[in-house]
Amino acid sequence: MERPGPTFGLATFEVGDSKLGGGRGVVLKNAVVFHAPKSEGAAAFASQLARELERAGVATAVQDAWSEEPFPELDKAGLVCCIGGDGTVLRSARRVVPRGIPLFGVNMGRLGFLTDMSPRDCFNNVERIVAEDWRLEERIMVRCDVRDPAGRNFEAHGLNDIVVSRSLPGRPVYVDVRIDGARLANYRCDGIIVATPTGSTGYSLSAGGPILAPTEHHLVMTPVSAHLALGRSLVLQPASVVELEVTSDSGAIVSIDGQDEVPVASGVRVFVHQSEHITRFVRFRAPQTFYSDLAERLEGQLSSAMSPGADRLEIADFAVARSVVIEPGAGLTVFTGETGAGKSLVVDALAFVFGARRGREVIASGAERATVRAHVGGRVLERTIALSGRTSARIDGEPATVEDLRALAEGFVDIHGQSEQLAILSPRVQLAVLDEFAGLSGEREAVSRTVRELREVRRQLGSLATDARERERLVEQLRFETEEIDGAALRPGEAEELRREQSVLGNARRLLEDVAVALEALDSAALGEVVRATGDLVQRDPGASDVAELAATLESTAGELSRTLRRYREGLEEDPERLAAAGERLDRIARLCRKYGETVEDVLRYGEDAARRLAGLTGEGASLDGLRAKEASLLGRLGEQATNLSRARRAAAGDLVRAISEELESLSMGQAVLSVGFACEDDAAGPLVAVPDYEIVITRSPLAGEGELHGVAFTEAGVDRVEFLVSFNAGESPRPLSAVASGGETSRFLLALTTALGSAGSGRLEVLDEVDEGVGGRMGAVVGRALRRLAAKHQVLCITHLPQVAAFGDRHVVVSKQTDGERTWSEIAVVDGGARVEELAAMLGGTGEAGLQAARELLAAAAQ
Repeated sequence: MERPGPTFGLATFEVGDSKLGGGRGVVLKNAVVFHAPKSEGAAAFASQLARELERAGVATAVQDAWSEEPFPELDKAGLVCCIGGDGTVLRSARRVVPRGIPLFGVNMGRLGFLTDMSPRDCFNNVERIVAEDWRLEERIMVRCDVRDPAGRNFEAHGLNDIVVSRSLPGRPVYVDVRIDGARLANYRCDGIIVATPTGSTGYSLSAGGPILAPTEHHLVMTPVSAHLALGRSLVLQPASVVELEVTSDSGAIVSIDGQDEVPVASGVRVFVHQSEHITRFVRFRAPQTFYSDLAERLEGQLSSAMSPGADRLEIADFAVARSVVIEPGAGLTVFTGETGAGKSLVVDALAFVFGARRGREVIASGAERATVRAHVGGRVLERTIALSGRTSARIDGEPATVEDLRALAEGFVDIHGQSEQLAILSPRVQLAVLDEFAGLSGEREAVSRTVRELREVRRQLGSLATDARERERLVEQLRFETEEIDGAALRPGEAEELRREQSVLGNARRLLEDVAVALEALDSAALGEVVRATGDLVQRDPGASDVAELAATLESTAGELSRTLRRYREGLEEDPERLAAAGERLDRIARLCRKYGETVEDVLRYGEDAARRLAGLTGEGASLDGLRAKEASLLGRLGEQATNLSRARRAAAGDLVRAISEELESLSMGQAVLSVGFACEDDAAGPLVAVPDYEIVITRSPLAGEGELHGVAFTEAGVDRVEFLVSFNAGESPRPLSAVASGGETSRFLLALTTALGSAGSGRLEVLDEVDEGVGGRMGAVVGRALRRLAAKHQVLCITHLPQVAAFGDRHVVVSKQTDGERTWSEIAVVDGGARVEELAAMLGGTGEAGLQAARELLAAAAQ
């Protein structure tokens, strides 16, 4: 398919260059204000901005950005103002096609990649808006042309991306992909994204795609959770056309900018390429590089977007969750609902799929099994428990163990429930967190390498230190085994070749007889007569030409068969000596397999291992004196490395304690005290270190200093055992975090801990159950702000009963209990706009306008 050439000249400047809109002295005459439809704050601000522009002499019209009502004012507009988040800007950009009207956004959302100013900045710049004192930034758009065999064709333009995705939950979409006519692959995946540079920081980024500067002219194609196919993104040439043919029986969904969705059937082809239209953004801020702007907008979100996160959770027949699908999204997702509705099932289901023990009591009444499936960081984890109590697990469709699930979860997911073992409670994880906070990964890896070397030397010493007679016996045995295997000169696949040869030689006489019979039959067949007769047939009946062609083919094939049989006969001969040699060789291989492995390959591997062991006992460096000298050298190096690492950890622990104390103060838990305990275990065989055996680092406390030089136990992580200690009340001694990790007070403490660690740790999935237990409304907003700070780095799922906390959510999910008199089940619904206001009002206990107004005020306060 030919792509239409662009009708606009695209800007080639980087972000920071500018084109002045309208020129100095030109006054704006007409404007349009679009606002987000479900945000009462955005609608109110849009009306207020319109009044300001009207007072300045600009004719201004206001409309819901998603409205489908006729809007003739748009044709006269010289500027479009978008009030809301990036979604409102995307919708508005598509509405101004093909008019090319400049637009700018006022950020009332979260990140605001496409918006240029805050509401306050907007009012401060009304004069510049009216005077058209701005610069323009041009960005390419993407176009899709859908070709349906049934004739339901359409085209669409987007600013962010075109996505072809699955149409049914839990089932992949099959898409045959061609680029510029050349077939790339047939993808089995969750979807295919074709994004503009603008869209490269959206869905494409969350699927692992690259970030492009917004004024680039390239599209990016990114598969989502591709199975057995190229999983990498491709940056396309400006003129490239991507053809996506849907081959799934269930069809697919074509979405434009994540807003307009169109179901399509199997066989539909979607052609995606650069649009002939562009979007012209009005910019008021001083130019800066794209990358500094990116860092400012993300404020830690970038690492979170590229870290593993829960994209989707599917729960089937798990307690009252009969069939529940949750798509949390980035940031903070809050779950609310009446007591007993099933909110905590989210925690239980996630804990189960990540390896927690659960009994068959979690299976819904009348069901045979309960299943939880989590789409996490591009992988699919699934765990099922049957009525028998047996569980099964899969990762990306392949069988897995519970230990595999736990290994994926460790260090990635923290489930802050009433009975869950948190990753952060493990001293090993606490030590890793401290190292990450302190930036000590390089020092830790150096220690790990030295430990591995030391263990290998000690293994060799152990072999040499055995009884001399036993050692000599072992050397002789290994030497005999290696010589026997090497002397056999085995080849992989040799046994199969010998068995075939043995079969042919053993049946040589009968094979020769079979060939002779076949050749005699071919030679006696009067195929020439058949060909001549069918030729005469065609002369009398031209319609019988197919018969003559078949006869000619038969004669040709018979000739080729005869020649092939003669060549085969030439390779056959009765050779009793070769037959006996093949049998003897197979017997020798069989003896070796009985001794060293089931197959030739197993025998060869055994021989390689025996040769290594023999070299360790007799080769260079096998002397006791040499190995002991090397052990002493490694112990000295390890002692120096471990001492330096331990001291650095103890110094960094004070910074960590102070950071957490500040979070505790903001949560009105200033009386709580965090300590970090360090311990070393004596071990005369370990490295000599000069650190205290036991030390507690308390807020603002000086370090104990150096300890006496002594041998200590060690691991690849060093010589320290680290444990977080906490005291909630004055006068109480600090205790290990794992000993007090229950209840709402501890949950808030862990919230403070996790938030402080978030400034240094990598992104994780944080699940908090009733983190606001025992908290009143006044403290609820404080907890909500702490959760928002945590969600700036991590994906956070929070179950709450406080409307003051729920108001801070980026996504609000309501869980309700339903019944038909015989069965009970939970349902979930994502609420926004007026529905969210009503839910918050109900949580506040208000049913009238006063309650609704109080809910709106909560949302407004949380948005500040």
